[in-house]
Amino acid sequence: MTLRKTNPPRIVIVGAGAAGLNLATRLSRSLGRKKAAEITLVDENLTHMWKPSLHEYSVGTKGSDEEISLLEHSHRNRYNFRLGRFAGIDRDRCMVQLDPVNDLHNRPLAPLRSLPYDILVLAIGSRSNDFGTPGIKEHCLMLDTPLRRNGYNLSYSTCSCGSKQVPWAKTTVRSISISSAAGQPVWSWPRSCAKQPSSLRITV
Repeated sequence: MTLRKTNPPRIVIVGAGAAGLNLATRLSRSLGRKKAAEITLVDENLTHMWKPSLHEYSVGTKGSDEEISLLEHSHRNRYNFRLGRFAGIDRDRCMVQLDPVNDLHNRPLAPLRSLPYDILVLAIGSRSNDFGTPGIKEHCLMLDTPLRRNGYNLSYSTCSCGSKQVPWAKTTVRSISISSAAGQPVWSWPRSCAKQPSSLRITV
């Protein structure tokens, strides 16, 4: 965190996870509405998902209707939201650098940008640690981000539904290992899939 003299101070929060979103909300209510500070929240996603629930989104027991729109939330709570992936910090100029933003067809929507700050908060969260366990990186799907969740959801649903478009999807799923999320091991079958294997061994 770096402090400079600007009135009102520009507070930039990088990361709209549970900590970043909560901080932006509280600061906007306590300082932003009084124009005692300018609050800006930065994230590479347009919506917020509670990270301990990513496994539920992945298997279809939670849907997009339970996500929080960061555009709507920022408008309702009167802080600024900027879409972009955190690329770095220019400490000398007190600038946060954001990567370019493209649409689903890889067409440019926003160029490389820099946001000035007086107070900077990095709330970029953490990543899963495999502790060097052999085979984890090659065979385990880490649910760290919504992007990983989307990829897992597609692969898992396609495989379990036995899609004819993907050759390996015809393989019967016989053994699944599930680690706990937020202290509560959960197994859920996708709502969109009617076909289920005749036998299944689950290891928690």
